[in-house]
Amino acid sequence: MKVSISLNHQVKSCNDCQLNSPKSLSWGDKTAKIMFIGINPSQKIEADRLCFQSNTFGKMFQALEELGADTKDYFYTNIIRCATPDNREPDEGEILSCSRFLDQEITKVNPRKIVCLGKFVGAQFNIADFYTGVDVFKLGQKRTAYLLPHPTFVNRFPANYEKFKKYLGYIIK
Repeated sequence: MKVSISLNHQVKSCNDCQLNSPKSLSWGDKTAKIMFIGINPSQKIEADRLCFQSNTFGKMFQALEELGADTKDYFYTNIIRCATPDNREPDEGEILSCSRFLDQEITKVNPRKIVCLGKFVGAQFNIADFYTGVDVFKLGQKRTAYLLPHPTFVNRFPANYEKFKKYLGYIIK
């Protein structure tokens, strides 16, 4: 069951940065123990505007299902809510503009584990090495943040799928 949190109303009406494109909305279990965080939505935001809906994330959801996990048991969000031009990495001002949304979601959902998808997201939690977990203090709570390659990497290099799935299995148990 896709459950979005009330914060999405604020996201939809945000005009805090120059991007101001259609926003992607977070969704998932509001009491999830694990939160997945991506960078930003693609240029083609789906009609429902929920994040992680493009084909890019198909392999990640496939891996979760193969591991016996229910994809509805997690929470999904992005650092940046608007698509960036040419899918470039967000700049510092854009991150600062959107950081209040991510901070509020982490506070509301209160996950024990945060899965950073890609090095850019990992850098926001001071994690540099793939397939590692680091205890972080975020918003007054100790959590473990993990860094996985972005699902785009797994799509481009299918030989990495099993390693990605194995580590994902380690995280979700």
